[in-house]
Formats: sequence, C-alpha cells, structure tokens
Amino acid sequence: MRRLDRMVGLVLVAAVLALPGCMREAPARPAAHPSEVEALEGTDVARVTLTPRAVERLGIVTVPLARVDVVRRRMFVGDVVPVPAALESNGGAAAGAAGVPAASASLAVRVDLDDIERGDLDLDDDALMIPSGRPASPVASDAAAADHALVYVVQGAGADLPVGERVQLEIPIASAGGARSVVPYGALLYDVNGDAWVYISTAAGTYQRAPVVVDYIEDDQAVLLDGPDEGTPVVSVGAAELFGTEFGVGH
Repeated sequence: MRRLDRMVGLVLVAAVLALPGCMREAPARPAAHPSEVEALEGTDVARVTLTPRAVERLGIVTVPLARVDVVRRRMFVGDVVPVPAALESNGGAAAGAAGVPAASASLAVRVDLDDIERGDLDLDDDALMIPSGRPASPVASDAAAADHALVYVVQGAGADLPVGERVQLEIPIASAGGARSVVPYGALLYDVNGDAWVYISTAAGTYQRAPVVVDYIEDDQAVLLDGPDEGTPVVSVGAAELFGTEFGVGH
C-alpha cells in the first residue's frame, strides 16, 4: 500500500513539473516581410510584391494609362493691330472656330515669322492669345499671310486691348497633335542611364517597371512616344518608393 501511495505521489509530482511547459505560449510565427522582390529572368527588372499593409503604408495609387487628344503649341510674340481691310471684306475667311465673323471683331494679332517656322504650324486650328494679366482667348483659326507674317483676328476683342501692345500667341504645331498616350508626370522615374520608366501593376499588390519613351512634358502630364498599352494600371503615387524597394534603397 505504501508502495502504491509512493507511485501515485511520483506521478503527481511529474504532472506538476510538466505544467509550466504546457502553459508556455507557443513561439510566435515570424511576421511576413512587407515586400518581396523577385528578379524576372532574362530582364534587368524585378517583380515587387507588397502586402496590403505595405501598399497602404506607401500610399500606392494607380491610374489607367490613357490616350487623349493633345495639342502641342509653340509660343510666339505678336503685335495687336487693327483688322486688315482684306479680312474685313471677307468675313468667311476670317471666321474662327466658334463661328464668329470678322465683322464682329475689331483687332488682330500679327506675328512675324519665316517660311520654315510657318511650315511647322497648323494653320487650320485655333491659336491662343495670352495678353499679360489676361486669361487666354481664342483667336481666328484662319490666319491670313502677309509679308512673312500671320494675322489672327481676335474674336470678341474689347477696347481694353490697345493697338500696339505686345502679346503672346500660342500656335498649334502641325505634327504634334492627335491621340497620344499620356501618364501623370509623377509616374516617371529615370535611371542612372537617363532611361525613363513607370511602374505598372500586374496584379493586386504586384508591380514591375516598364520602359517608356517620353516625347515631351506639358503641365502635369508626360506625352509618350512609346510605352505600355492603353488601360494598363500605372503607379501615379508611390513610384519612387517602389524604386527604392526594388533596389534595396533604405533597407
């Protein structure tokens, strides 16, 4: 009987000694890394995958690459002059895009330029007049040539535009218009070689660099000569952070 009691006591002691080990918490799993960078075979770019939390923390925003009708203009300086008599006698030739006949206008802008400059311009589209301190105003789309000059009739010109004043005139370039691919200026990145890139989203939380060829920058848009297909999600906010993640900058 004593032996049985002793054996029971040893079992109880062993059970008590085992309790602290049972009550200890299991070791925590290591937290998932917020980003994974995977080199794409045969290229010099990598695929960057972020956790949803990392996407939120970096503030990543994407917009679809768009094709829009753009008009590129060249700036000239011209003089405000009275409407030439030849234009006053031919209202149809001087009518602007808005259909305002020359007879309702009293002023014009004369721009002196050579034949080479004239050849680059689209004389069938409206120009924009930008007097100092005044909003841009449309002028006649049909410009009359006179001694290596262009004369644009100002539509609805008021008396506050004095003859002889120098104004800026933006005239469309003939070969630079039409539907073009554009991305936000903030989407652009340049590498050490000067090549331009954007980040595109290939899946939720997954991004990779795509090359682009920039024609020109206007306002907050980059007009492209070549790049991803229309509708491709392009990172407009957070591209610099993805660039740093891809190349390990700050890590």
